[in-house]
Amino acid sequence: MYFLGYTDNPQVSLDVVVASSKVQIGSAFEWRCRITTQAKQKLAFTLRLFFLKANGSQSAKVFAIKDGTFESGEVLELSKRQTFRPMTTRVLYPGTHRAELLVNRKVLAKRQFELVE
Repeated sequence: MYFLGYTDNPQVSLDVVVASSKVQIGSAFEWRCRITTQAKQKLAFTLRLFFLKANGSQSAKVFAIKDGTFESGEVLELSKRQTFRPMTTRVLYPGTHRAELLVNRKVLAKRQFELVE
């Protein structure tokens, strides 16, 4: 991402993280956080969800949250809501799933949650 103007070493501080700990099939996983930038920089925030597969392994899917150039000291309130409803393209399996907040492809925070029927 460096060649697109994104820094390899994002300077941010994570203040607050609120994430669902239990999600029922048919409802949604919610992630909210507050981030303060430490320098003027170009940042891309994404949420990576690891979906449980039938064989017990996990498959990752990345969802964009926010992208742009931010000033030093800027406070960002980020949120993402991802529904977990049955689809023809993805079978949902109850169990432990993971979520990671990424900034410029670097993991900033991790949480686990249970998907239940």
